[in-house]
Amino acid sequence: MEEITSKQWFVLGALEYFDSSPTLKELSSQLGYSHQNTKQLLNKLEEKGYVRFEEDPADKRSIRIYGTNKIKEWEQRNTKNAQMFIETLFDGISNENIEIVSDVLNEFYKRLDKIYEKI
Repeated sequence: MEEITSKQWFVLGALEYFDSSPTLKELSSQLGYSHQNTKQLLNKLEEKGYVRFEEDPADKRSIRIYGTNKIKEWEQRNTKNAQMFIETLFDGISNENIEIVSDVLNEFYKRLDKIYEKI
């Protein structure tokens, strides 16, 4: 895969689960990442042209996250690689074990974020 990290790719994938453009809080919650960690990932994706931020017209305190056309272009170029990546990554692992690992990793990320906030 080119241009984006696996964590950035995961963030872009999560954007597709929302019916409308999510707020930073909504996306952070969906991912199980801290607000700070999600914002850092999104800032990198914005620099690369994959997302853009807009003030929520209904709530000026909230920022909505929008994917750009560059996501579709990236997907077209990398569909085969992304599919192979996912198949290889999860081959032979039960859904139950995938969920357990996901929960544990999310807990690690939360704890690491707390550590970084204290430093």
